[in-house]
Amino acid sequence: MLSFADERRPKGRRHTVALVTALAVFAVGCGPTDYQKPIHDFGEASRVVIVAANNFYCNYNFLETRNSLSETATMGKEIKLKPTEDRLMTVDVPMVIDPQAIEVRTKALRVLSKYIANLAELASGKPGEAVGKETAALSKTLDQTVDDAKKLADLVDSNGHAFISNSKFASLASPVASAIGAVAQLIVNHKSRREIEQSLAQQEDSVKALMDLLSREMALIYERQKSNLRLNQMLASQIYNEAVKGKSGLAERVSAADQIAGLEREAQLLQAADPQPAVDKMKTTFEALVAYAKSDKNPKTIADLFSTVQDFVSEAGPLGDASHALVAALQ
Repeated sequence: MLSFADERRPKGRRHTVALVTALAVFAVGCGPTDYQKPIHDFGEASRVVIVAANNFYCNYNFLETRNSLSETATMGKEIKLKPTEDRLMTVDVPMVIDPQAIEVRTKALRVLSKYIANLAELASGKPGEAVGKETAALSKTLDQTVDDAKKLADLVDSNGHAFISNSKFASLASPVASAIGAVAQLIVNHKSRREIEQSLAQQEDSVKALMDLLSREMALIYERQKSNLRLNQMLASQIYNEAVKGKSGLAERVSAADQIAGLEREAQLLQAADPQPAVDKMKTTFEALVAYAKSDKNPKTIADLFSTVQDFVSEAGPLGDASHALVAALQ
């Protein structure tokens, strides 16, 4: 049961509610201090996942650019440049994700992860007003993110499908911002636990829909990164075989073989650096938290919540390591 610090109750009554919450925690073998560790671990894991997600988007842009340059060189075509806003030049690659589109998505992940953590803080008995103000600020941040997304065009592939849909992102993130704001207002106004739970239940689907969109986009990006990497692996193999057929010197053959080995390592890291499973587990944590809020002191639901947090944390560690390694490999 989420205690939600219903401060309208008499002081003694509030202490009783806190005690009931503590007993519910003890029922699954945990004490109040133990409740803080999953919240802390979730926050730390979220930070790792968000950095990995940002790296994932940026790595995609690098691989897309590299693949485009390889194809241009193979076909003997001209490399085209275009000006940037800071009056520099960049390679003109159609399927590169706008840096601002990356920023709105990583901001949304930060808002969602902090919102989940704030709800968990309420369940641990943290004073509601402080959490309410933090949550209200999250709503405003997401609102601004929606405004930013509306200014961006969708990234459409050669088949006319929206590969990165900023319009869809904005349409799904807007109700989430409103829902988070509504929950924050209830907390700040010291509304009852039941009213807050009802608001959580009403906005659960909107949060899940936004996280599902981010997950689907990551899946598309991951598949395209794999496709681009396969093309570069085949090109590197072709270069090596031509070096052998042309009886090139040892240095040329070794250089070509090193490129193949580097791409093999890159493929292994790319597979481990896919953030989609971790984002899905972040969503599962939110679902478990809402289920606990509606369960009315059910020890099973708090055990399920702790279990989903641990799954998320376990996913984040290897993801962070692989993400850092992949960034280093691409430099």
